[in-house]
Amino acid sequence: MKIRLIYINIILFLFFMSNVLFASEKSIHLDKFVINHKDKASLQRGAEVFMRNCLGCHGLKYVMYKGLAEGLGIVLSDNVVDKDYIKNNWIFNDDVNINDHIFSPISQKDAINWFGILPPDLSLVTRYRSSDWVYTYLKSFYEDTNKIWGVNNLIFPDVAMPHILNNIQGNQILSKNGEKPFLKLVKKGSLSDKDYDIVISDIVNFLSYVGDPVKEKRELIGIYVLLFLLCFAILSYFLKKEFWKNIK
Repeated sequence: MKIRLIYINIILFLFFMSNVLFASEKSIHLDKFVINHKDKASLQRGAEVFMRNCLGCHGLKYVMYKGLAEGLGIVLSDNVVDKDYIKNNWIFNDDVNINDHIFSPISQKDAINWFGILPPDLSLVTRYRSSDWVYTYLKSFYEDTNKIWGVNNLIFPDVAMPHILNNIQGNQILSKNGEKPFLKLVKKGSLSDKDYDIVISDIVNFLSYVGDPVKEKRELIGIYVLLFLLCFAILSYFLKKEFWKNIK
């Protein structure tokens, strides 16, 4: 009897917690992001912005420079990877070569001293967070003088990192209209809202590609498989009719 009560309490607790977590996720509005891995120009721009602004703290440990370049179409006329492009736009450390995996140069000691936590690797961030989440996150920084970096994030409270793209987006403050908080731009950055949106869209598109580089091929194969199954089902139906037509 006691064991049964324990099981019932555990089930009720898990059910309660799942409802709480679901409600908290529902309360966060995420802007819709449309993934387009066919847009190689966007992927290349996103890769360059990432390498110049994010790689200092965040790595892509499951990806190699060379393999990434091949996937993004950064190749010469003879389909050889453009090493000069990679060295000029992606690699800023003489100890790194194009066959290496993409690791951040920051040491664990420095990361802990500066941020109090190890910056996460972003290879799969769009897989476990979603592209919508990353897209909204990059638009949701606002001024908060109580934080060590002077910023906070609307969908990631108490974020431990600075707003690395602050100079191009500008400064936002958190305001409230009734009970619903919203962000208001109080100081413009070097880019317009439209141009900033293009920059972060390129970053998210790139990170989406890194997390699922065969997405386009996988979806295409899926269409072929469904068509095959449909044809097979039709043939099977007529074959069945042929076998059973003389059987009453």
